[in-house]
Amino acid sequence: MELSIVDFFEAGVHFGHKTRFWDPKMAHYIYSTRQGLHIIDLEQTIDHMSKALEFLGQLVLNGGRVIVVGTKWVAQHQVKEASEKLDVPYVNYRWPGGMLTNFKTIRQSTKRLIDLEEMLEKDSDNIKTKKERLQLEREIGRLEQSFGGIKKMNTLPDAVIVLDVGNEVNAVKEANKLGVPVIGIVDTNNSPDGIDYVIPGNDDSHASIALYLKLFSEVIEEARRRRPDEDERVSVDSGDKSVKIVRKVRKPSKEAEKKEVTAKPKKEASNDTESKSKTAAAKKPVAKAKSQTATKKGD
Repeated sequence: MELSIVDFFEAGVHFGHKTRFWDPKMAHYIYSTRQGLHIIDLEQTIDHMSKALEFLGQLVLNGGRVIVVGTKWVAQHQVKEASEKLDVPYVNYRWPGGMLTNFKTIRQSTKRLIDLEEMLEKDSDNIKTKKERLQLEREIGRLEQSFGGIKKMNTLPDAVIVLDVGNEVNAVKEANKLGVPVIGIVDTNNSPDGIDYVIPGNDDSHASIALYLKLFSEVIEEARRRRPDEDERVSVDSGDKSVKIVRKVRKPSKEAEKKEVTAKPKKEASNDTESKSKTAAAKKPVAKAKSQTATKKGD
C-alpha cells in the first residue's frame, strides 16, 4: 500500500496541539512551530504508519484478533461504523476497567447482555406489564452502551488500536501488562511511552480519524482476502517494505499414513510365503532320491 503525503496533509494530520501543551518526548516528531501550534513531521508519520500497517496486515493474515478503541466524541460514531463493517470488536463509549486484565468478569456482563436481548426477542409475549418491558429495555441500553462492541469477543485480542493514547490511558496500561501490542495515534500533547507502534498525528480532527480508520480497514480486508486455506501451512516473511507469503507442501493425511503402514506387513507376509514355497520345492527332489535308494536295497 502506497501512502500519499497529500492525503495526510489534506486531512490535517500535521496539526499538533498548542506549544504550551506539549510533551517533550514528542520533540523528535515535531517539524516546526506555526502560530502557537506544533507542526508534526508528516514524513515520519507516513514511515511509522507503514510499519504499523505492515504489522497489522501480518497479524490478521495469521488469524490474529484486533480491537479498536476510540471513546473521544469526535471518533465515537466513526469507530462504531468502521468496526461493525469489519466485524471486529470495539470500544467507543468508555473503556471498562479490567476489560483485558479481568476478562472473565467482563464476559459475564456481555453474556448478560446477550441473554437479555434473546429474552426480549423470543419471550416478549411473556412480559406482562409495560413496566417490566421498560426496565428490561433500560438495562439492555445501559449494557449495550458499555459492552455492545465487545459482546462477540470471546477471547483476548492480539493487538489494540488506540486512536487517542492520552484519552485511553487505562487501555494502554492493561495491554502493556498483558504484553498485547498497541498501535497508537500520538499527538504532541501525549507521551509515546507504552506504545509499540507510535503514529505521530492529529487525534482531534474528524478528517484525520477518518483517514486512520480507512487505512486500517483496507489493510484488514486485504489480509483477510489473502488468508490461505486451513489445510495449508503458511509462513510469513516480513521484509522492510512488503510481506511475502511462502506456501509449503501439504502434509499427507492421517488416513494415507495408516494405509501405508497397514500395507507393509502384507508385502512381508507375501515374501514369507514365497520363500517357504521355494524351500519346499527344493526339498522334494531330496525325498525322491531317498526313496530310490531304498528300493535298490530291497532288490
